[in-house]
Amino acid sequence: MNRRLTALFIFLSCVFMVSAKYSLLPKPMHVEKISGKFVFSEHTQIICSDSNLHPLAIQLNEMLKPAMGLDLLLPKSDNKSVIQLTQLKDNSETGKEGYQLKVTSRKIEISASHPAGFFYAFQTLLQLLPPQIYSSSVNEKIKWYVDGILIKDKPTFVWRGIMLDVSRQFFGIDFLKKYINWMAANKLNVFHLHLSDDEGWRVEIKSLPKLTEIGSWRGHEEALPPVHGSGNQRYGGFYTQAQLKELIEYAANKYITIVPEIDLPGHSKSEAVSYPEILCLSNDTSESVQGVKNNVWCVGREENYEMLEKIISEMAPLFPSEYFHVGGDEVNHHVWETCPRCQELMKKMSYTDVGQLQGYFIKRMEIILNKYGKKMLGWDEILKTPNLKSESAVMAWSSFEAGKKALETQHKVVFSPSKYFYIDMAQGIGERGHNWATFIPLERVYQFPIPNDTSGNLLGLQANLWAEYLDRPPYQTEYQSYPRLCALSELAWTGQNDDFQEFNQRLVSQHYERMYYQGIYFRLQPPEIKISKGKYYEINKIPNTITYYTTDTLNKSGWLMFKNGMKKIPHNNILFRSCFHGKIYSPIVSVSHKLLAQWDEHLLNENTTGILSIPVTKKFNSSADGSILFQYSYGTDYLQIAKMEIYSDNVLKFAMEFKEPKILSSRNPQCKCIIPNGLLKEKTPYRIVLYLTGEFPKDNTGKILFVEN
Repeated sequence: MNRRLTALFIFLSCVFMVSAKYSLLPKPMHVEKISGKFVFSEHTQIICSDSNLHPLAIQLNEMLKPAMGLDLLLPKSDNKSVIQLTQLKDNSETGKEGYQLKVTSRKIEISASHPAGFFYAFQTLLQLLPPQIYSSSVNEKIKWYVDGILIKDKPTFVWRGIMLDVSRQFFGIDFLKKYINWMAANKLNVFHLHLSDDEGWRVEIKSLPKLTEIGSWRGHEEALPPVHGSGNQRYGGFYTQAQLKELIEYAANKYITIVPEIDLPGHSKSEAVSYPEILCLSNDTSESVQGVKNNVWCVGREENYEMLEKIISEMAPLFPSEYFHVGGDEVNHHVWETCPRCQELMKKMSYTDVGQLQGYFIKRMEIILNKYGKKMLGWDEILKTPNLKSESAVMAWSSFEAGKKALETQHKVVFSPSKYFYIDMAQGIGERGHNWATFIPLERVYQFPIPNDTSGNLLGLQANLWAEYLDRPPYQTEYQSYPRLCALSELAWTGQNDDFQEFNQRLVSQHYERMYYQGIYFRLQPPEIKISKGKYYEINKIPNTITYYTTDTLNKSGWLMFKNGMKKIPHNNILFRSCFHGKIYSPIVSVSHKLLAQWDEHLLNENTTGILSIPVTKKFNSSADGSILFQYSYGTDYLQIAKMEIYSDNVLKFAMEFKEPKILSSRNPQCKCIIPNGLLKEKTPYRIVLYLTGEFPKDNTGKILFVEN
């Protein structure tokens, strides 16, 4: 028995090391190293077991040819170097999107039962090659080869998505195609387009031309005012039906489904300025959560449903997707309270609460969508709709609990909770983005607690990128997307999130390079600079980066090259940043302070008494004088500290009761506490005790740092 366990441990260790060596993202289900090495040359050719696989052979050749300079479709005189595509008749092991990839010295064999499986095998093959394979020009200096390997792989979830808000910022078709390319490389397969909101209508409806003539534009002389950095000039645009057809075909060629959304019955200012008659007969001046007036469809106006059917009748044939998203979130119900048409409808339906009108509206939309062959999808507010069909699906954004409730009611569910997957949120202190939910660094995305669903109703996971802060700088959309979408991809593909550090190592060691050659301006991890014995040292340095520093903290100009071991500069706030391949810059940071202790949701959930006792890390040792810095990392709950005590060997050494609680959240991410000189000089175990006040937090993660004077 012990021998079997030992053998199993050795096997799993080898699989892990092979996976780590190739730094594959998302991590395949099974990876096994085998002997041999396949070398690409002018003799290499792609062959197919069935003629129906020839389009896939063309696609693979188009992926490899730009960087290799080899045409692998040309017939060769021998079969000594072959990439063979083999059609599996039985898909019981691979499913629709699974594949097997085997590399030996003379053959790369790719087996799948469905074209999507072949396509994802191609993405894995690209990752096994040097990252320059993503380049658009031939690189003759690279020796193109793949070490012997056997990979068996398939995804856990059928929905691996990203929503892009094209209403608040308008993105051209060329950019959307690039975005689709990046999705495909990470095995994402659903592109949710948020095509309407208060700030703009983005799809041509031929029977309602004012939607694009008026509702697609913002500016001082337009019906919609300039917002979100759109400036003084006329700003906006829309997609013609012909453009959308082309984009949908382009995405389908990469096995990505585009799901359309028009946000109803709220978030509809762009429709209201185009056709004011859709609004209620009232003088209501109340505002939506976003501070917008007159942006809700009148539920009691029957002609509105005729307009909405016109919209659906034109959009449904455009989009082959099974689902059509109708929004349903953040509706200002007050507008219906004083509308005679809505009040008359309430009497007719025997409603007692104005909120019931939203359920009526959603049900009407469900009927219209079903008429045109679509299943309805909406934000989790649609769960309040009475008699909602079980085939209508829910996108759970407001909380994890909302997704669980949807699963319990036997609806298909996509989890996209704001506190994990809203990648419009800032990634840390000082970074651009929203902060109303939490900061969402890469680690936060990866830590999403994947539901254990046995019902088969969990479709998958989706990140959402709202566009209020995407107007600047020019690369902000891709910066907010990657590498956080790499984390989402791994969660949705594998259904696991076992080890963030191991994931991050795969990301940094090779996937940064892949993203660079794909042309993605991703968020580069900032440098970690520490002081030791009066000198600066960079630890955990990322390959192919150069680090710079400046003391010009006001203008952040005059950057100089950092050298490891350089003497400490007598300046209060020296700043650092890294540059990847001379093009991609990291966020600007200061010297990394010494870690004293840290808290997270696990520690919080273990201590519900309002008292946190946190041991100081064993690695901490400082004879310097300084202060303590409480630094929030992420989490939706406020951590409110009323009192702090510091113990050494269980002896109280220092206590401080704060006049006002120290509140730590995304809106107030750090606060400093002065401590007596020499307090932490003893070489004994320290412990920090925090007395919390207010509602006890369950979701808050942060650090306690020592800042040297």
